[in-house]
Amino acid sequence: MNEKGQTLIEAIIAIALFAMVIVGFIQGLNVGILGTYRTSQSNMALNLARSQVEYVKLQDYQPCTDANCSVTYAKLNASVVESTYRGLSIDSIEITVGNVSGVDPGALQQVTVTVTYENGRYANVVGYKGPRVGFRVGGPVGEELVVSSIVDVPKKLYGQEGYYYVFETGGGPLCATWVYTAKPAETGCGDILKVYVFSGIPEKFGDAGQGEGLVVLTSAESIPNRACVPATAVCQPDGETYLVTLGEEYVYLEPGIYTALFYNKATSSPKWIETSTASVTYWW
Repeated sequence: MNEKGQTLIEAIIAIALFAMVIVGFIQGLNVGILGTYRTSQSNMALNLARSQVEYVKLQDYQPCTDANCSVTYAKLNASVVESTYRGLSIDSIEITVGNVSGVDPGALQQVTVTVTYENGRYANVVGYKGPRVGFRVGGPVGEELVVSSIVDVPKKLYGQEGYYYVFETGGGPLCATWVYTAKPAETGCGDILKVYVFSGIPEKFGDAGQGEGLVVLTSAESIPNRACVPATAVCQPDGETYLVTLGEEYVYLEPGIYTALFYNKATSSPKWIETSTASVTYWW
């Protein structure tokens, strides 16, 4: 009997241990499945947000000339969203549009797309939209052409290096913007990178016949700014990217030739910044 009792106890203990292992395995499997599912949902919402931003960029530019920026861009096709992004719909998408600087009809716009999914979680993607070359609006002297030029700033701009771009305007509002990536702890925000606009072409930029190019300047602020345009820029953090834009107020240029300067004022030359899209939008 003692041997039988001992065998029974051993069997019970073995079964209990086996049950614990099975339960732990099932719990771990559930956690893994749930984690994979949540990651899948998050990625799907992020991809949908990106698709919506790109779809907005394809649409015709709508001027936003009021403080509330009440323009509306179309959402993706409902049936395509439901078939491609299971569990999501166009009702999951929210589009917010705001001017980056000023309220003139050719201002660069920031487009924020938010996609809400399971349990109130959401994914955000931010993009920028400006008028295409040839966009016409009512200007100071009748119908005006808005020109939006993409400036090919080097992907790495070192300390005290700047990239200038010469343009001619028939007079009217100006918007100069620059998107870059950096670590705030190293560079600060709005303190290192600057956007300037000068009347004419400063002699320090070298050959006045060049339309654009790279320059090295000890201090961009020492160049006379005869354009009566704000010479500093404001920086607005947005996730891992930063947007530096010329002036917060309405900037108006008289007809003539101007030079936009995108400048890294860091004093240590090894300190470089990864740059991205830069643009100058003006009227003609």
